[in-house]
Amino acid sequence: MGNVSADTRPPSSSEESRPTRSIDTRPVSLWALDDLRPTQMTVGFQEVEYKRRRWCAQGARLDPELRARPVPAVVGPGGAAYVLDRHHTLCALKLEGVARVAVAVVSELDLLDRAAFWREMEARGWCRPIDVHGVRSSCDAVPQRFEDLADDPFRSLASALRRSGAYVKTDGPYSEFGWADHLRRHLTAEQVRQDFPAALTVAQGLARAPAARGLPGASRHRVAATS
Repeated sequence: MGNVSADTRPPSSSEESRPTRSIDTRPVSLWALDDLRPTQMTVGFQEVEYKRRRWCAQGARLDPELRARPVPAVVGPGGAAYVLDRHHTLCALKLEGVARVAVAVVSELDLLDRAAFWREMEARGWCRPIDVHGVRSSCDAVPQRFEDLADDPFRSLASALRRSGAYVKTDGPYSEFGWADHLRRHLTAEQVRQDFPAALTVAQGLARAPAARGLPGASRHRVAATS
């Protein structure tokens, strides 16, 4: 993933939005991080670095196995666990050298072949094969390793925008992707990478505009005040 210019605001306790619906989970168990698979094509590298800084600040309070908040996953072909959430967290853990994490299996689809598996995942809204340009791709293009996920700067911007209070976390699937796609229509990736604070200021203005009213977690009160 390499080094990036990170968001330097003090860490908060907020976590990224969960891209899963309410689902029943099974007993938690520890899995090797190398046996986990992504279900999306991108993360925001600055957001990954933000999470690494949080853990450095937490020091001894860090639970590297995340037992208190296990990663929801689906067992797929070959017995690998395909994660439904926490992609930024898992990328950061990889970079920190963590070997295993707590996983809560929500479904077992390992008897399906690969094509049928991805069809079922898409039908349930449990994967997002969207590239850094916001263009839909084939599920076969989803990387098998977290270190191979591409950088989408709008994912980082959407996360920073949420932490600034412009919108709130929701339980809906892929809520931050909706904000990232919205911001992508008004800013360029180069603008976000070159001057992140300035891009965040623009994003905060966009979040108060009427066009943001239908996005997940949008504050109707703040939007109405500028209508």
